[in-house]
Amino acid sequence: NGGNLDMDAIASVTSLKLTNPTGAVDVSNLATTDTVEIIRGGATQDSSLTYLATGVTGTADAATVTLNGITAGADLAFVGAVETMTFNVTGDVSLADFDLAAGTTAVTVNATGGDLTVTNQLTNAGVLTYTVTGSGDVDTNAITLGAAVTTYDASTATGDQDLIAPATVITITTGTGADDVDMAAT
Repeated sequence: NGGNLDMDAIASVTSLKLTNPTGAVDVSNLATTDTVEIIRGGATQDSSLTYLATGVTGTADAATVTLNGITAGADLAFVGAVETMTFNVTGDVSLADFDLAAGTTAVTVNATGGDLTVTNQLTNAGVLTYTVTGSGDVDTNAITLGAAVTTYDASTATGDQDLIAPATVITITTGTGADDVDMAAT
């Protein structure tokens, strides 16, 4: 029900699970190799996960986070120059705000066990590519993708893709779902 966890003094973590988090549950100084899982986040969850600055100094940093069941209204932010973020969606997730770090350039969403919905804010100024797989729906159609996005690849996805294209040149490849691409701004 809120609180801060600083991982700086911990040399190695096999698995970090945030189960039933509500309120401001913040984790700092994560290593990109840490296994992070958020399970059954509440509607009032307002969390930030900050990666250890000395651990993300390269140009090819990557981290994976599993999201399993987050209630509509929750906010989730990722801080730190992790270039490639992978989100494994294993249960339905609905976020009001989904904020990615400015240094994040590639996002993969593996919607294998649930849907991902973002309803209010998608901060993705540095993201160039989105890759979506799985049978779960991915719905960001309340927010326009960032102007830097050049590729949205859901070619292997079977879930519905609902998105708003930015007012820039972008290549969008959809899969076999009942996809909805809003091109009004482009």
